[in-house]
This record gives sequence, structure tokens and C-alpha cells, in this order.
Amino acid sequence: MTITIQSNYLVFPVYTYATEKKLIFQHEGETVYTLNLKLDNATPDFYAYIDVSRFMGKDIELLVTPEMEISCRETDEMDLDNLYREANRPQVHFTVKNGFLGNPKGIFYANETYHLFYQYNPAGIEEGNTHLGHAVSKDLIHWQEEKTEVFPNEKGKLDCLGTMKKYSDSENFEIFALSDSEGHQKWVSMDETGKYSVGHIENGQFLSEQPEQILRYGNADCIGQQILLADGRVIRIDGTSWEAARLPFCGQMGIPTELSLKKEEDLYYVQALPIKELEILYKNTNCYENIGIEKTVEIPIADAAHLIRLKGNFDENVILDLILFGRRIRIDFTENQISVGNKNVPISITKKDLDLTLLIDRCSMEIFTDGGKICLASLSAETVMDRNLLNFILNCNIEYKISMLEFHALNPIWQTSPKKN
Repeated sequence: MTITIQSNYLVFPVYTYATEKKLIFQHEGETVYTLNLKLDNATPDFYAYIDVSRFMGKDIELLVTPEMEISCRETDEMDLDNLYREANRPQVHFTVKNGFLGNPKGIFYANETYHLFYQYNPAGIEEGNTHLGHAVSKDLIHWQEEKTEVFPNEKGKLDCLGTMKKYSDSENFEIFALSDSEGHQKWVSMDETGKYSVGHIENGQFLSEQPEQILRYGNADCIGQQILLADGRVIRIDGTSWEAARLPFCGQMGIPTELSLKKEEDLYYVQALPIKELEILYKNTNCYENIGIEKTVEIPIADAAHLIRLKGNFDENVILDLILFGRRIRIDFTENQISVGNKNVPISITKKDLDLTLLIDRCSMEIFTDGGKICLASLSAETVMDRNLLNFILNCNIEYKISMLEFHALNPIWQTSPKKN
């Protein structure tokens, strides 16, 4: 099949459970581009939009192995129905319009704009066909997806260093300074998984002063990067994927978090909490104090993403269940453990207090415990909101008091157009 490219995209039918095929693009007998995708003309459940604008005006021969009939159409725009209004589209997290969003590859600030680069697969909802995606933001909250920056070569390799050097020197920001509440400065070395060491710089080298610590728990595929803002704040953004079969997109970027330093007894800990810029999304706030729970307390909540803060004492006899949109978070003081499905994190390092922040979106929960010293991102069938159950339920095995509870309903980050008929 030969096509003279006259539009920006070729659109191919894809079925999540089809056999994977290799699609080969050839020009004048030479392979110029290859993709692995689950082509299916018979029972497609979504469509892959493949950017071919760089081949504009050229005759491209399309080959597929194993051999099958190729069906596609051309379009200049991603003319997706109901874009950003899909049932499980995250409302306050950046996601790509279509395809697989992987790990961040670079975060830069240039020309009064934040630039986020990331692994991207336009041909499916799983990792593979690695391209370099690009999104921009003025506030680290509202993101606009740009055109694909870098494509894999004819051998499937991706060379993105030159592109990112246009925005920065491309060095990973892995070593940075933080000060605690008393003004004591320490240096932190943090890798992409969130493991970190605290120490000092001597003769240009980082030297650790204490055992390695863990900031991120739960998802082994949570990979992030840091950026130093002009105001001195250190911000981290993590990418997380999930099993979202039969949706046209997969994965989201975590809410940007500000990193700070806290000393507990003889050790320093990094804390991560959602950045203050998130407040621009607040549309409805409810605050409660000294909530006594004998068995069950139920509070109505809006159909929206939420930032929730909750504080109380550490009571080693209490097992407290929080149920949001039908999904359970168990706070088990007897085991010093918070559980979401099969994901677990400690409640507190020192077992002094319950200090919990939750970021709830359409299909994810981000949990920040112990004031942000421990973080968990969970995206799975167990965290998809049931939007028929608009309530927040607290169940407890014995009498317990929550000293503070805040709900902040959040506006969506998407600038959406009217629904298509």
C-alpha cells in the first residue's frame, strides 16, 4: 500500500488484545520508520494517530508483518471524539491525548515556560515505540501537549539529547540543597526512583552522612525528575502508568510536589507535598475539626478531583477505614500501615501523629503520609472512582477523633471544547 502523505497524521485501527504487528514505512525502497502496534480492522476499540508530517509530499509504502490488509485514514488534527471528557480521563493530572505516557525525560524552564519531555508511544497504550513527547505549562498545573519532538530512527533508536539541549544542558538535577525549618542546609542526592541520601559537599563531591532513605513507595515504575525553580523551591514530577485496557490513553504525570527537609531525632528526611500552585484549581472547600468517630461518619462530596488533608493522633489500637467514591484506604495503626489494595506505606516514621494528604483523581490516588516523608501513587482498578457514590465514609473499630479534615474540590485543568454530537 503506497500513500502520498498530504496530512499530518495517519490513523490506524487498534484492538488491545490483538496480535502485535510490525508496521514498516518505506520511501524509495529504504525503511524510514517502524512501529509495533496491534492493528485490527475487524474489532478496533481505539485508533492510533501517527504523526507523519515530516514525510509531507513524499510517497510512503506501508508494509505489515504478519501480512494483513492495511486500513488507515488521513487527518490534520487529532480529531478525537469527546477529548478530555472521557469517563476516566484524569482531571488534574497531565495525560497525553492518545497513546502511552511514560517516564519524564527532562523538565526545563525557558522563555517563561516550563517544558516537560517524556517517553511516548503514539501507537498503543503500552510501553514501546519510544518517541519523545513534549508538553508546556506556565504554572506547572495546566499543561498543553505539543507535537512529538523526536521520533525513533529506522532502527527504533531514540536520540533526544540534542533536542533537550535547546532548553538546557540536559544534566539531571539529582543533587540539590534543602534547608530545614531552623535554617540548617543539607545536600540531597535523589535518584529517579525517589531513593535519596542526605549529606554535604566536600571538594566538589557529595558525601552521605546517614543511611539511604525512601520517599516513593508502591509503584516500581514511578520514575521522576527534579527542577530548581527561580524562587529556590525544588519541585519533583513523577510519571506513573496503569493497566487501563480499552482506553485510548494510558499513564499520567504525578502532581508536582515541592521538596523540603525535616529533621526527626537524629536523621534528616525529605518531605514531598503538592505544590502551592494547586490552589488555583480550588472550587469548593470544606473544613471540619474534632470529628468524633464511634463507628461510622459519612460526609457528602462533590463529583470532582479532590485534595484532602487529615490529621489525628497516633493510636496503636485503632483501625480506621476511609472510603472515597467507593474505594477503601485502610489506616491500620496496629501495624503502622496505610493500605490501598495491595499497596502499603507506613503511617509515620516516629509513630507520633497521623498527618495525611490525599490527591484523588478519576482513576488514581496519591497519598502523602507523615507530612510528606512517605509517598505512594496508586493507579489501578482498585482506585477508579465510582462516581455514583458521592460520599466520604469513615469507619473505625473503636472510638477515635480526627482533629482536622479539609476537602478541596478541584476544577479540571483541561480547556475543553463543546461536546461533539
